[in-house]
Amino acid sequence: MFHVCTKGFSDRLLFRDRKDFIQGINRAALAFNGNCRIAAMCLMSNHVHFIAIGDEDKVEMSIVKFKKTYSMWMASRYGVTKVFRRWPHSIIRCAGNDYMKSVISYVYRNPVGHSETNNPYYYPWSSIKVHFTEEGHTSPYYFSYKGQTVDVNLLHPWEKRAILHTKDEIPEAWIINSEGMLTFSSFIDTSIVESIFRTERSFNYFIQRRERDSSGRSVVRLDMEEENLCCDISALKIAGRISALKYGVGNVLELEESQKRELMEELIVKYGTDEAIVRRILGLLPD
Repeated sequence: MFHVCTKGFSDRLLFRDRKDFIQGINRAALAFNGNCRIAAMCLMSNHVHFIAIGDEDKVEMSIVKFKKTYSMWMASRYGVTKVFRRWPHSIIRCAGNDYMKSVISYVYRNPVGHSETNNPYYYPWSSIKVHFTEEGHTSPYYFSYKGQTVDVNLLHPWEKRAILHTKDEIPEAWIINSEGMLTFSSFIDTSIVESIFRTERSFNYFIQRRERDSSGRSVVRLDMEEENLCCDISALKIAGRISALKYGVGNVLELEESQKRELMEELIVKYGTDEAIVRRILGLLPD
């Protein structure tokens, strides 16, 4: 078992909205498919975490493929090229049951540690909800495809490949939801996490327990209200609203340099947003 993670960008977001996260999940599933199994995953706004099972060279091959294919998405949507040149990844072998529990818990608590949510189960871009459930692959999802509303369960494999923008063969059991995203239960091997923790009670204990980081802050911050959390995505929403009202531009990446700096000052002074977060969402390099 390996913990695959990437160093987060200090000056750029990888996932700015739902479309980006959905593409990230789909491209991760495709990249790892056939090479190794994904036991758990979590996409953060500026970095990713995977728990993968398989040969180390196959794990390496999978994360490289993910970075390449998601880079193609960013290039097509934002015109940003070679985005992963400064985005190194690490592959760390996980040995021992206690260590594996700690690593999996760390991955699933990551959104709390980065103030994306106050509860890991609220975060939509991790696979935490598929463990210790009876969720199957037969729930009806309706998708707009070629101008028609269709039940995704009834799509042919070649139609699924077209939606996922891939020529690779994909498992017939894979299900795409109404937003065009592969369901986590389609490709996450839940048996791995469940065999490590054994019971749902044990899993929840490790996920919800309070720990302290190097600064003494509580990792699981259930005492905080969702609307008071300060993170990349919430800051980006505020910045977008201000930009639309002040400059008539909803996409902050389209602002001029001087406008970005005016907006940065307002976010820091008026909203108390951390400067590193502001620079990241606006794409401003450190002075």
